[in-house]
Amino acid sequence: MSKRRVVNSALDKMQALREVDCKMLIRVDGFIFAGIVSKIKRIYDSQIGKDRRWALGATMEGKMFEEPLDRKNPKSGRLEDCVQRETEYMIITARRSFDAKDTDDNFSWLPHQFSMDEMKTLEDEVAVLRRTNNRVTEEIDSTKKHMQLLEGDAHNTAEQNNIFRETLRRMSSALSVLETENQGLYSLLNKLRAHGLEFEGELSVELARALEKGKERAMTAHELKMGKFKEDEEEHKIMHASFPYSYGEDVKGIIEGAIEKAVDKKIPKQSVQSAPTKQKAPVNETETSEDEVTA
Repeated sequence: MSKRRVVNSALDKMQALREVDCKMLIRVDGFIFAGIVSKIKRIYDSQIGKDRRWALGATMEGKMFEEPLDRKNPKSGRLEDCVQRETEYMIITARRSFDAKDTDDNFSWLPHQFSMDEMKTLEDEVAVLRRTNNRVTEEIDSTKKHMQLLEGDAHNTAEQNNIFRETLRRMSSALSVLETENQGLYSLLNKLRAHGLEFEGELSVELARALEKGKERAMTAHELKMGKFKEDEEEHKIMHASFPYSYGEDVKGIIEGAIEKAVDKKIPKQSVQSAPTKQKAPVNETETSEDEVTA
C-alpha cells in the first residue's frame, strides 16, 4: 500500500471520527497518543458532591479504558480540569496514565497561554541580556587588558618615582652638607672681616704715627729755631712773672755792662772793629753769662 493511500485513509478515518464525535487522547508527558475517546460522560463524586467528567475509549491495542478528565487537588480539595487543550480532533490531558489517582506525580502540565507568552517575552529579554552580557564581557576583557597596560605603566612610574625619591634624598643630603659648609664659610668670612677691620685700625694708627714722624723730619732748622724761640719766650714770661721786679733799664744795664767787660778782656777793640762778623762768639758767651746772671 502506498504512503499516499495510507495518508488519505487516515484523513478519512479522522474525518469519520469527528463525525461520530470521537477524539484522539494525547498526553502532555511526551505528547504520547493514548487512544481514541469514544464518549465523555459525567459521574457523580460523593466526596466532593459534584459530577466529574470521564473519558471512555479504546487504546491502540484495542483495550477499553476509563479516565477522569479532571483532578481533585489533594492539597486544596478543589476540583481542577486536567484537559490542557481540546479541539474537534483531539484532547490533550495532563494525566500521565489511565490510573485515576490525583497525586502530583501523575500529572504534567502545559504552561498557561499567558505564561507561555510571558515566557516567550522572557526568552526574548534573556536573549537581549545575553547579547548585552556578551558585549559587556568583551568590554570587560578590553578594560582588563587596558588595566594591565596601566598597571605596567604604574609599575614603571613607581620605579621612576622611587628613583626620583632616591635622587631627591641624595640632593637633600648634599644640600644639607653645603648649608653646613656655607655656615662655616660665613663664620670664616666674619672672622676675616673682623681681622680686616682690626688691621685697618692698626694701619690707620701707624700711618698717623708715620705722618707725624715725617712732619718732624721735614721741619727745617728755621722751624726748629722758631719753636725753640717760642719755648724760650714762654719761659721768659714765666720767669718774668716769678721775679719781684720787671725787666727794665737796671737789668738791661747790668747785662750790657757784663757783656762789655767780657769783650774787653778777651778781644781788643781793634780786632773787634776789623772783624765785625766774629763778634757773634762773644755774644754767645754773653748770652751764657746772661743766662748765668739770670739764674
